[in-house]
Amino acid sequence: MLYIASQETWIVVGLITFVLLIIWAYTEDYKTHKKRNQALQLLANERGGHAYPGIFFLTQGRATIPVVGTDAQLYFMSFGSKNPTHYTWLAMPIQHCEGWTLNIQPEGVLSLMGQAMGMDDIKVGDEDFDARFRLKSNQPERLQALLDEKTRQIIVSLDQLKPEGEILEPYFVEIEVRGGVLQINSRGRFHTVERMEQFVTLSGQLVRRLQGEVLLPSKQTSYF
Repeated sequence: MLYIASQETWIVVGLITFVLLIIWAYTEDYKTHKKRNQALQLLANERGGHAYPGIFFLTQGRATIPVVGTDAQLYFMSFGSKNPTHYTWLAMPIQHCEGWTLNIQPEGVLSLMGQAMGMDDIKVGDEDFDARFRLKSNQPERLQALLDEKTRQIIVSLDQLKPEGEILEPYFVEIEVRGGVLQINSRGRFHTVERMEQFVTLSGQLVRRLQGEVLLPSKQTSYF
């Protein structure tokens, strides 16, 4: 005899499936959260810093890590409740930049509209770089002098450092100096110590360029 499930049975099956999917999603998120905390702790230990692991559902992890002789704050942030957007931030004070403001961010629809309306967009003479990024500064000539070939390579490398395992459309990095503080904002959260290491190392290279120092040979990996 063929059994046909009642409407109530299908409702119960649907609810159970929904609950199981929620449990699975939160379990996977917890695993990722734990992995990120472990990577953050390992990075801090390797660099002589301090890690402050995030508490699941309440806070995101952060760490204080020496970068070019100055403590930098590496932390994760999320904005939005229903479909949050996640970011990795690095912030630190830098020397010789008081009174200087600059912003480097990817070109997008809004920035292109701003250009059409006559808003300033600084160019450095590198066709690919100028097409990829929008540049703003209260000292345009100083920013142009900073963005030599090596500095542009560092920024492009940061922009290509897409976090693992997260679907990001579009991925981007934004760099800002304001009030003597450098902030590097990368969309997405890094989950492995290798990717965090790359992010911090590239940031250290950029700090050296900002402070007018000469980079160490590229074969060396420590810039701290």
